Amino acid sequence: MEDICLYNMIKYLQNGTKLHIGVLFFGSYGNKMCELPDAHRIHTSTICEEIKTSSKVSYKRCVRCRNLALRKALRTKNPFGGMCINGIYEYTHPVVIDDDVACVVFIGNILSSQDEKIKRSIGDKHLLLDTLEKN
Repeated sequence: MEDICLYNMIKYLQNGTKLHIGVLFFGSYGNKMCELPDAHRIHTSTICEEIKTSSKVSYKRCVRCRNLALRKALRTKNPFGGMCINGIYEYTHPVVIDDDVACVVFIGNILSSQDEKIKRSIGDKHLLLDTLEKN
C-alpha cells in the first residue's frame, strides 16, 4: 500500500475546486510525510500572484495581512475566517498539540461577496475572478 502524504491529501481535497490549501509547520512538528512544496507553505493562487506582482506596495500589503492572520492564529489558537486586504476570503485553522501550535492550515482562494473590491485590485483582468472558488 502506498503511503499517503500530506501533499497527496491536499491535492485530493482541492480536486474539483478552486481552493488553495496551505500548511505552515512550526518547530519540530511535521516529518517527511508532511513536506510540502513552497506553493502549499505560502499562499499562492493565480489571482493572488497577479495582485502581489502588480506593485511592491501590493506585495507588502499582502504579506502584512498574512502575517497579521498568522499572529492571530498563534495568539488565540482558535480557527477563524476573514477577508484578506484584497477581498479574498480565507479560513485559518491553527492545529494545537499540548497547548502548542504545531501548524496553521490556510484554506483560501474563496470569492467573497466583495468582488467589486477584487475587481479594483486586478484592474482590467476580470477573468481572473474565474480562478476563485465561489463562497
